[in-house]
Amino acid sequence: MYGTVLLFIFAMVRGKTPVMPTEPLHVGGLLYLAIPGSVVAFIAYLALVDRVSAGRATYVTVLFPVVALTVSTFLEGYVWPPIGATWLAMVLLGNITIFARLPRFGQPSVKPAAAE
Repeated sequence: MYGTVLLFIFAMVRGKTPVMPTEPLHVGGLLYLAIPGSVVAFIAYLALVDRVSAGRATYVTVLFPVVALTVSTFLEGYVWPPIGATWLAMVLLGNITIFARLPRFGQPSVKPAAAE
């Protein structure tokens, strides 16, 4: 909201009139961002929170840029620089580390006998 108001003020100061483009591609992009990009994504995120807990669901937000850059790779021809590929590997390794069910070391392997 603040950004919209500041942009409007900036346009007025410069003597420009804000005009929303009405081309089908622009309107389609706006609808995509509003419906699947916001509403559906938020519902899916809430379902994930319900399934794995809020604490663990936050780690998924780290994947948002990965998904965006992957889509850009296929649709826009984005080329991954070496540092970007390294970043991608670290993000994926971090998520695997968080969500993997690894054996716990230092835990007793034999359960204590029940008291009689």
